[in-house]
Amino acid sequence: MPLVSVIMTSYNYGRYIAQAIESVLFQTFTDFELIVIDDGSDDDSREIIERYGRRDPRVKSVFHRSNEGAAYTYNEGIALSRGKFVAFLDSDDLWAGDKLEKQLDILKNNENLVVWSEGEIIDKNGAPTGKTFTSLHKATGRRKTGRIFDELVKGNFIFVSSTIFKKDNLQGVLFGSGVNHMIDFPVYLDLSRRHDFHFIEEPLAKYRIHGGNITLKDPEAWNSDALLINGYILSKYGAELDNRMISKLMCYSGMSYSKEGNYRRSFECLCAGIRARPLNAYYLLVLPISVTKFRLRRSLANWRATHQPTADAS
Repeated sequence: MPLVSVIMTSYNYGRYIAQAIESVLFQTFTDFELIVIDDGSDDDSREIIERYGRRDPRVKSVFHRSNEGAAYTYNEGIALSRGKFVAFLDSDDLWAGDKLEKQLDILKNNENLVVWSEGEIIDKNGAPTGKTFTSLHKATGRRKTGRIFDELVKGNFIFVSSTIFKKDNLQGVLFGSGVNHMIDFPVYLDLSRRHDFHFIEEPLAKYRIHGGNITLKDPEAWNSDALLINGYILSKYGAELDNRMISKLMCYSGMSYSKEGNYRRSFECLCAGIRARPLNAYYLLVLPISVTKFRLRRSLANWRATHQPTADAS
């Protein structure tokens, strides 16, 4: 049985997947299996994956006839994995050659840690941009080691392609939980509630920005996901959160609803935030804006209703 199961999801990244696979196969640590699950690609991904499977018995492949979605694919990889530890690599990202070796050295002292690292941002051609994953997510000053649940509640900044942890510690938690794109967030939230994280400042993985990234293509779905995640946090952990955190979550939800144009719901969330923490000065700034937008929207709707031509008008 391999010590580590590496799970790679694939969907139409034929131009990058060979590099991703090789960054795993050329690791200094070698006791692993690489499970590559292609989610119905219509490019040359399958041909590339099969070629590596013929060359190296550690490569296991699964091919979907149709696109099942990233969450389903991740969960399938976990179900198929045989290793004590699971690690993930998106097929457009890369690993440093000693990534697994350095992380497993840390896990020798405490196998229940969730070990992750900084990520180097590269462009579509693999050239460094000079930026890091945590700076991209405005998390350079946030706590990344230890029990970081309170930090993650504010927003996810974990680089999934850099993580490794013991499979049994998932305890049935799955990727997805109803969200579209923030599929890993519930996993790391739940892990952070029960286990310590260990952050390695050295970039042991590379995050590629190429214009096809979901974050860049679908901002509206990400905003919708933010609302679902906030609801997930409040429903599962609300009783454990202090009023300050509940107030912030309601504020975040209010802003997300405002982006959707749902000013009534935005106003309700902001009011709930004020009730949770009346002295939060931020709401004194945001609430009047939300109220104004709501009233303008209602006035416009009333005007349209009264000025709508009737069927008998000639």
